[in-house]
Amino acid sequence: MKRVLLAVCGLAPQVLTETLYGLHQQNRLPSIVRVISTRPGVDACLSQLFGPQGAYPQFLKDYQVDAESIDFSSQSLKCVNNVQGHPLGDICEEDDNRCFLRACMQAAFELSREPETTIFYSIAGGRKTMGSCLSLAAQLYGRPQDRIYHVLVSPEFESCRDFFYPPPQSRLIQLYDSKQQPYQKESCFAQIRLITMPFFSLRERITDPLLQQAETPATLMASLVIDAKPQLQIDMRGRKVIWKTREADLPPSLLALYAFFAELKKTAQCELQPCVGCSECYLDLPQILKNNNLDRIAQIYQQIRPERELVSMSSTGIGSLSAENFNSTRSKLNKQLEEAYGSYEKNSIQLDKQGQKPGVRYGLHLSRQQITLSW
Repeated sequence: MKRVLLAVCGLAPQVLTETLYGLHQQNRLPSIVRVISTRPGVDACLSQLFGPQGAYPQFLKDYQVDAESIDFSSQSLKCVNNVQGHPLGDICEEDDNRCFLRACMQAAFELSREPETTIFYSIAGGRKTMGSCLSLAAQLYGRPQDRIYHVLVSPEFESCRDFFYPPPQSRLIQLYDSKQQPYQKESCFAQIRLITMPFFSLRERITDPLLQQAETPATLMASLVIDAKPQLQIDMRGRKVIWKTREADLPPSLLALYAFFAELKKTAQCELQPCVGCSECYLDLPQILKNNNLDRIAQIYQQIRPERELVSMSSTGIGSLSAENFNSTRSKLNKQLEEAYGSYEKNSIQLDKQGQKPGVRYGLHLSRQQITLSW
């Protein structure tokens, strides 16, 4: 899987080589590097990283990395424009921040469209608001394989403009103490650590139409609030249930019972609209055990397993449903749903019961619009 480094950078391009060094130590060097910055930030990268004496070609030489293996050059630097369309000199106003955020969203959107990539979002460089913008873009467009990184450098080396990464052969670096008095220290004492930041991806909850082009965070967040209700899909041929994109296999007997109640909900002649939280189509045990309903459950089972005759089944199985084993079968079904989706989600899709004995009734709580049966 191709690795991409998307970073923000300010006036200290050292953060880029430090990040590359940290990834190199993890054997995770990217094959593509993209940087978002302001005009002064781009100028700093050009003057300090590139060219014959630049820190980046020296890094490649020091660690014997083939320059052709990483797509990183002056063309990889993105200078953000302000609202007037001029290169952004700094982030001083809200409009400047909006422009920078838009650039981060655009870059995250474009790079994440290719599924066979892992994106490393480096938020260590530049002003704090720059890292916040990229972090927000990552949480909206990032995938499970992506990561958000911050880089931590030993304090005495962090503020040194001549330090870009620890070279293989240690050398003396001139540093300054708190009173700005110079002193020297071997580069081997510098520690660089990549810290993985908490990453809560919201991309899977964003609807497909909003993933066709880069959108504003407000648009994407609003879509999450008004997101369409999830669909329960019961795939009879595949012998599985799909809920919120997650699949779960069910034994044929449990699937047959589940499909019976789903069909009952879908075909109910109910005047109540919308169909949500309604139990008008629930059945009590005597109704469930009527011959026509038992025959329908058996018919569904044989559609799932046509090779097996009902007469060959256990006397306590789905082919011989009774008052004694119905609750046991229902309990097994709900237990499997809980194991697959967790107790919270199970409450939405379980074979529900309402009322008190002897008037307990059973059915699905979901609305008929949320249920799909495919044969």
